Amino acid sequence: MIGEPLPTAVVLGMSPTGLAVVRSLGRQGVPVVSLDKNPWAIGRFSRYGKYLRVKGRKEEWEEMLLQALLSLAQQLPKKPVLFCTEDVYLLFAAKYADQIRESYILPSSMTEEIIRMFLDKERFYKMCLEQGVELPATYFPQSPEEVRMFSQELSYPCIIKPSFPHLWRKRLRGGKVILVHNPQELVSEYERIYHWDKRVVIQEVVPGGDDCIYVFGGYFNKNSEPLAIFTGKKLRQFPPRFGSASLAQSVWQPEVAEMSIALLRKLKFHGICGTEFKRDPRDGRFKMMEINQRPVLWFSLVEASGVPLIYAAYRDLIGEPLPGTERQKDEIKWIYTVRDLASSISYLFGNELALGDWFNSIRGKKVYANFARDDILLMPMLPIYLITQLCEYIRR
Repeated sequence: MIGEPLPTAVVLGMSPTGLAVVRSLGRQGVPVVSLDKNPWAIGRFSRYGKYLRVKGRKEEWEEMLLQALLSLAQQLPKKPVLFCTEDVYLLFAAKYADQIRESYILPSSMTEEIIRMFLDKERFYKMCLEQGVELPATYFPQSPEEVRMFSQELSYPCIIKPSFPHLWRKRLRGGKVILVHNPQELVSEYERIYHWDKRVVIQEVVPGGDDCIYVFGGYFNKNSEPLAIFTGKKLRQFPPRFGSASLAQSVWQPEVAEMSIALLRKLKFHGICGTEFKRDPRDGRFKMMEINQRPVLWFSLVEASGVPLIYAAYRDLIGEPLPGTERQKDEIKWIYTVRDLASSISYLFGNELALGDWFNSIRGKKVYANFARDDILLMPMLPIYLITQLCEYIRR
């Protein structure tokens, strides 16, 4: 490929997750085109990619995105590589996988069956049980009567999760779960949401703080061999306790890596993924929380720790030799500053975090969700992006 143009990477979704992907590839000289329906998405202002906005009403947006993708592919000199960075784009790719695959390079696991298996929490947890993966105590109720029957047997607190979390975001104002503390509250909350969605998961809360949650990021080739891997742990989440990472740290955890690799090999997985386990202080064992079949919000930490995961995926998908990799650097921190500040305030006022511990938690070498010294021109747009996010939260 010496002297020839590299295939373009097309990135769907320009939240900070998409921004991490654009930067990772752009820094390696890969041409990048990004698409998003949000005109103020922070990733669209990165110097490392060209931005294409897809306009259209909600009911016609998917069709317009498909046409934009197919038209873009026809204009490029080589078949491009597609990256999905949000669940909404994964569902889009699942729906139109056959058409998209004709024009784009995709991992073989980007199929409707596999995407929906990972996104559907009920199917995902049942698959974990079939594969012998340890979970928190998990139930799949079919009716309010069934919940009343086993509500006295559960340990509390516990959580109610939707089978498809993204469908509940507006109802839960950006949250992921409903926390309940006793049998009466469980029955009451279940009866309330039963009218929204009859498919939910009830799961015990594994004790321990956010720093008991360990994460794994990896890229697996078509033979389901891991070509780039990383592990770390969360330090704080937003929303507090049951959200996405707002502060995380690189730390090698071999058991989490081994469990993640073993499961994904069994599933014959091909592509990028992020897994999440929580160490249960009652027995010291790791319990599976979730798997994302895409880059995860904290993936800029992976590159900062010396693991070129996104670039390795790109090189493998286009059939080129992989970049050289070394063992990850530990003790690097990643922070989503605004969210972590909100989370920290909640923990401080709840007497779950001391001020001195907070100062220590943000010390050390860091990489940021949005800020980067080599991509600083997007920073003037960050306040507008944050305001749009706040307005969306208020609207929900």
